[in-house]
Amino acid sequence: MSRRPGAAGRRRGLEACKTAIIVLLTASAVLLMLTAARYSGSGWDGLEQLVARIAGQETPPPRKAEEPSHIDAALPLAVTVRGSAGRTSFQGDFAAIDAAFERLGSHLAAALDTAGNAQSIPESELIRAATGNSLCFFYPGDIPLQLLADWLDANAAGLGLSGRDFVLVVRDGTVQLLVGGQDGCWRLETQADAASLADALDDDPTDGTLLAAESSDYSRLDGLTLIDPSVTALPAADAANPWSDTFLTATAETLGFNPYGDTTYQDRTGNVYTETDCTLRIDADCVLSLRNQGLAERFSAASSASDDCVEYLRALLVTLTSGLETDARLYCTGLTEDGDVLRVEFSYFLAGRPVRQPSGTAVTASFEDGVLSELTFRIRAYTLRSGETLALLPAAQIAAVAPEGQRLVAGYADSGDTALTAGWLRQDSQ
Repeated sequence: MSRRPGAAGRRRGLEACKTAIIVLLTASAVLLMLTAARYSGSGWDGLEQLVARIAGQETPPPRKAEEPSHIDAALPLAVTVRGSAGRTSFQGDFAAIDAAFERLGSHLAAALDTAGNAQSIPESELIRAATGNSLCFFYPGDIPLQLLADWLDANAAGLGLSGRDFVLVVRDGTVQLLVGGQDGCWRLETQADAASLADALDDDPTDGTLLAAESSDYSRLDGLTLIDPSVTALPAADAANPWSDTFLTATAETLGFNPYGDTTYQDRTGNVYTETDCTLRIDADCVLSLRNQGLAERFSAASSASDDCVEYLRALLVTLTSGLETDARLYCTGLTEDGDVLRVEFSYFLAGRPVRQPSGTAVTASFEDGVLSELTFRIRAYTLRSGETLALLPAAQIAAVAPEGQRLVAGYADSGDTALTAGWLRQDSQ
């Protein structure tokens, strides 16, 4: 059977038309990409960047500061900004601190997410950076950078550092992150967006706050002591013992003990819950003591890394106190390693101010190979009294007689009574 004349030619013509249409569509797509690259506000510079991107040779754009995704544990105790107009600070008020961190915390997240290798620096460099144009976040105790990054939905993998002072500055068009902690100070280069940080430094007017290093009146204090000369009183506050049968039962069950079993009993000091490998005691002052001598695995963190142990303890404390009516928060204030044992401390903070208990910290915990082996927790419910205040000596008077080099902060003392007292505390002895 013979083919119809011209059929092959028509098919070749049809294929040629299809090819031409594909070429035109591809050219249009490329033109649109070039136009977008040229006129978008993404910070890419048109064709050159696009060609480099296609070749796999482009430099990543700066990490933009976005609204941070975080949990309460990531919130600092103070945020202070110094720009061309001067310094403004947020401390002593959870609502103000939270609002400031919602607005500015994304810069810290972006810096942690893009930080390079850490270079050791003297403390004087950290203080110089903080007293210049900078954005500072102050925490009450050392926090592993990886854990803080996790709390901020960022990534600081490979940065085996801990710190409590975080200072962001712009140097030569680059954002630098300076970190200070009990083991030293470090500077890290980042890929965070320098332009947005520079803009943020000039968003707030000055409010009269200052760092101790910025005034000779406070030269005896640690240079990063944040001073508000206008503060001469703190909100009045009360303390309560949450001891009750309901609370005891819920606490025992949370920790995996049977509150109704044969091994549960009361003695003259309180309630005792025993198992073969661990014991829980809660005394009449609501001091919880857990001894996990058999290293029961139900008290295991995700790993033996310090960040996992701190996060495990933080989450446990949140669960234990979830039913309390309180205005206070618990913050990590201590982290030390002694051989194979990791010791972690948490303290209460009320209205952004530390609460010092008779034993110092509210929580002390020990981990062995990632397992919680000991826990002591003096559980209290702290509430603010509306409209009442407690007098506080002016910061300048305290600074004149304070021990050299101390970092002081206005806070509360809990002596075991129902009412708290106000005073100036050393930050390293909460």
